Amino acid sequence: MNKRGAELSFNMIIIAVLGLLVLVVLGALFLGKLSGVTDSTNKVFSPLSVAQAGCSTNCNSDKLTGSKSYCNAEYSLDADNDGKTDMDGDLIKKYKCNEAPISSICPEVAC
Repeated sequence: MNKRGAELSFNMIIIAVLGLLVLVVLGALFLGKLSGVTDSTNKVFSPLSVAQAGCSTNCNSDKLTGSKSYCNAEYSLDADNDGKTDMDGDLIKKYKCNEAPISSICPEVAC
């Protein structure tokens, strides 16, 4: 056993390659090279879809508990897609679950 160099195990090589790959992906994200990925993520998790999911959850919860979280929930959105949260004068406009653009229907809960 007269070895003259350090040996790297196969597992260590794989870990190093994976680490390098993660660094490249993170670097690309920070430099904006993967804007297509972030654009598609923003479409899936848009504030409107989050509000609709919240209203649906509140509706299901209110059916079981009888609380009024569906009726009381308010969300601030960019309904006109101008890149800014909608304003009502100097105040941020709040949308309720049963109002457009959210338009979540919960017939079992009377507001």
